[in-house]
Amino acid sequence: MAKVELRDGDLEDSDFSKWYRYDWGHDSPVLLVDTGRLNAWVTSVPRGRGSSRLNFLSAAICVDLVEQFLVDGRPEIKPEGRPRILIVCPYRPHAKLVELMLREQRLENEVRAGTAHSFQGSEADVVVFDLVNDEPHWKVGMFMSELDDGTKRLLNVALTRARLRLTIVGDFEYIVKHAKKAFIGLELIPFLKGNYPRIDALEVVKSGLAARAAQSQISVYGGDVEPSDARIVVTEKHFDSFLRGDLARSQNRVVIYSPFITQNRLGLLEPQLRGAVERGVSVYVVTKPHCDRGKREISQYRLLERALTDWGVVIVHKQRMHEKLVFIDDRILWEGSLNPLSFSDTGEHMERRVNKKVVEEYACTLRLGELIGEYRDRSPVCPICGSEVMACEGKDEPYFWRCVQEDCYTRGIDQPALEEGGLIRCSHCGGEVEYGEWGGKPAWRCITNRHHHQKMARTHLRLPRMRELIPKRRLSELDRHFGVRKTDVPSGHKGRNMDGFLFSEE
Repeated sequence: MAKVELRDGDLEDSDFSKWYRYDWGHDSPVLLVDTGRLNAWVTSVPRGRGSSRLNFLSAAICVDLVEQFLVDGRPEIKPEGRPRILIVCPYRPHAKLVELMLREQRLENEVRAGTAHSFQGSEADVVVFDLVNDEPHWKVGMFMSELDDGTKRLLNVALTRARLRLTIVGDFEYIVKHAKKAFIGLELIPFLKGNYPRIDALEVVKSGLAARAAQSQISVYGGDVEPSDARIVVTEKHFDSFLRGDLARSQNRVVIYSPFITQNRLGLLEPQLRGAVERGVSVYVVTKPHCDRGKREISQYRLLERALTDWGVVIVHKQRMHEKLVFIDDRILWEGSLNPLSFSDTGEHMERRVNKKVVEEYACTLRLGELIGEYRDRSPVCPICGSEVMACEGKDEPYFWRCVQEDCYTRGIDQPALEEGGLIRCSHCGGEVEYGEWGGKPAWRCITNRHHHQKMARTHLRLPRMRELIPKRRLSELDRHFGVRKTDVPSGHKGRNMDGFLFSEE
């Protein structure tokens, strides 16, 4: 692509000075607006036989920027006149989204949005070029070196539409990372970063960015009307339109039970989830732990869960779960056979109820308050080995707590968490235990009821207070048997005896 050089014209004699705000804060002939810290998530949308992309956050940023460029009290522009600003992007669905947002702000006469190809032969005083691409998409045409010829033509058109100001919006580090061998990542972005100022998008966008992105999604897909009936049953065809509205109106808490999660579903719900978090709503996603996933799925689920966490959503892992539910505050419950964060055209159903008593009964049965209460400050960790502690489907209770490491740590819902270095209690009656043997193997034997016993695990030997219960002559043998080293045992820890600790073999 030929080198492009932008030069200032005679601004005092042009119409540019009458409508452009020089003091908006970051005026520059060429400016890079970096969206990396926003953790944007791109949505795939069907287009013909393939798919295209939407980025609700970057679209909202572009509209925010052009609003800041415009002076209050500027001369009106005729509908048939040349636009003052162009917002250019690689994808037609994204351009349509920006067009809609411009109409909502009544800027459509002054600002036009479209693809680079649609603006071929056109120009404007100001151009905003939205690169759109971000997590989780890395198989992108402009990231592929073998498609560089087409990419250069697209970029050449996009970047040369500007007469006086060019602003480029994108996650530059992400693009460079995934386009290392392609022109855009190997040459263009390094050149731009080395020659022009770059600012963080968070420095220029107005507060409430996620809310604006969420509202734009509702405008595109629908979902702004709350059903008048207290009980409705829908298929996946109408589920999203109602759910988006419920999420948009949430005020305090959203809890989504979804055993499975997919990339596209997360992309579709991203604006509403982030908008809720931005409003101060506590959002939880209860899903299966990694040990319940296939080996080939784990890396993808790590990516999806990291995205949710970046948006401020709390992940709760529950082993062997099956529930498909959505709690909206204390008044709306969705329940049925659809995974809220993962479904396709399956013909399954979800029921929506607006009934505080029903919501309360479901929450009580599931012990929902206790479940998410464990995550108020941080995700629970095992006091013995430091691994993750997850909920696990129970027999008599909706769940119990257990360490992801086998034969390590479990406790019931109503039993307090074990402090590091503490004492194990009998898993049957909660009584004190002592060292013993059962069937010729080491075990913990209940002092209160001699028939109660439980298997000894390697991790138990990391508890200083439990090691004190084992005769010294046996302790060294057990260390060798379980492969426990001195460095595995915390030193100088003063444990306290607490009631209600359960360790049992599952």
